[in-house]
Amino acid sequence: MAQKQAEKGNREMETVPVKVEEEHDSLLRQFEFELTHIDYSGAGDITKADASLGVGPVRAWLGAGALDLDYYDPLFFVTPRLEIGGEIKEVELYSNASLTLIPEGSETRTMIFRNLAGGAVWEPISPDETDGFGFRLGLEAKWGAEAETDVGQRTYSFAGAGASLTFEPVTFYAKEQVFFRSTKSYEQFGWKRITPQHDELKAGMVLELEGFDINAEFLHTPFEKGGGVSFRINGKYLSPEIYFSGRYREEIFGGSEVTGGLVLHFEGKKSRGRGKLEKNLSGMKSGQDWKQLYGKASPEETEKQEVFEQAIEESENLHEFAARYRGASVSSKIYAAQRIGKIAMDVQHEMGGDALSVSPEDLAGIDMSDTYEALRTSVMGGLADPGACATVHSLIAEFLRESGMEAYAVGFPRRDDSHLVAIAKDPQSGHMYLIDYYAVVKQKGGKLWPLMQQYAQWDGIIINRVEVYGKNNNIIGCYTGPEGKMLDEAAGMGEDRMKGALIRRKVPKKK
Repeated sequence: MAQKQAEKGNREMETVPVKVEEEHDSLLRQFEFELTHIDYSGAGDITKADASLGVGPVRAWLGAGALDLDYYDPLFFVTPRLEIGGEIKEVELYSNASLTLIPEGSETRTMIFRNLAGGAVWEPISPDETDGFGFRLGLEAKWGAEAETDVGQRTYSFAGAGASLTFEPVTFYAKEQVFFRSTKSYEQFGWKRITPQHDELKAGMVLELEGFDINAEFLHTPFEKGGGVSFRINGKYLSPEIYFSGRYREEIFGGSEVTGGLVLHFEGKKSRGRGKLEKNLSGMKSGQDWKQLYGKASPEETEKQEVFEQAIEESENLHEFAARYRGASVSSKIYAAQRIGKIAMDVQHEMGGDALSVSPEDLAGIDMSDTYEALRTSVMGGLADPGACATVHSLIAEFLRESGMEAYAVGFPRRDDSHLVAIAKDPQSGHMYLIDYYAVVKQKGGKLWPLMQQYAQWDGIIINRVEVYGKNNNIIGCYTGPEGKMLDEAAGMGEDRMKGALIRRKVPKKK
């Protein structure tokens, strides 16, 4: 009996080091690395490397790389980020905080981009407890601060909700993301006017076969719709994944494009990593053909000025004014838009040069009739405040739409402040025009984003997102350009964390 107890004690002592080692391995999580190269249509490419170490639920990353934009010399960046996540019973939690630093270059100033994201996915019904049926619900929030400016920062806030249903071996999922912004282009101030706007809908299915996964997905945003498919072979140490996607956009927002990519997932005993290579197989180019247009003291310009002054004096509202230009040439319409901007700027300077001379409280009730009336009063010899850039360029965009052109008001971050301009397209020639008060740029490409790239060059910054407003100056959506996707990738925000949590395999629970 004593001998049996001694043998039992020896066996228990022999297992102690193993348990300690297991606890130690679970505490010091695996080393991870990522290598990425992605080519973005109409902008350039990004090459980066990330490495991380984790302890418990915390993982610290450090990334570095280069943005090789078509219109700048290569811009180098460094991105520290922190991830905290784990599972509490049936809930998976995840969060991500990152800081992307781009030092000053020969053509650009120092830029700082900050991102925060967090979410939770709840699994009330698990497949391993219900013969293959599972259900998950997810919520998440994201916040991003664009390149900081001298007077403040432009921020973007997003929220998402999603769900998945599993009928092994198939999982169906859907996810909706909204962003928060005012409905009207000129109501930019105050939380009372901020409302959720549709940003992105994803829906798809994942088929899990023995050692092989297939994912098919549909995507819809206010500017594009499309889908993609991916195939992944699950190996013991190396799991290759290949994917293709196609997106349809209106020509002004970049046109259609097709991309393809390869991801190699590596899983070792004490480390794991990922290598990603993506190539655009079609899409827009960033080639630009610019011409700046300014009013000149020529007989033609003098005639246009006389027509403009007569039209605005004899038109009591914007609709009457625009009606006088419906049969006019494009150059006459652009001249009129330019004159509206010039008058507004002159009035602002005469009244003290206040870029926000209309208070945020007054902006709540202002409309285009108020702005037009102020400009008309100023033309006829008075002095009335037309408001800030948002009201002036919203008026210009509405005038151009009513006169027969395709036009938008577009808001974005600038070097010194946030700004809003008017964008118009000639339906006949396809030429694009950017109107910024009295400055007008003509671009032959027929696409919005190259105009934003030109504006970025003037300021020496990167513009990654813009808000686009259409008819009646109602918001269409938040358009993320290729630079925005590039910076999301640099910040470690390119991966859809909620989707991953909704469809991820989980270790069966112990019964």
